[in-house]
Amino acid sequence: MEINRKLSLKGCWKMVNKIQLATTPEGIRARCRVAQEWLDANQVISTEEYDELMQALSYQFRESYHVA
Repeated sequence: MEINRKLSLKGCWKMVNKIQLATTPEGIRARCRVAQEWLDANQVISTEEYDELMQALSYQFRESYHVA
């Protein structure tokens, strides 16, 4: 998969918010890993925006371990 290094902030938030649509905890964690790769490679968002996105992503990753 090719990473879009110029994905807009809005696009980044869409990606992070869609993580929760995965049907299994493993799927959520896999989506989190992919999203992190995209965010790490992004050349458009600021450091503050990156931090906010990563906080949201991290929360979803942690919560995937608490699913019954």
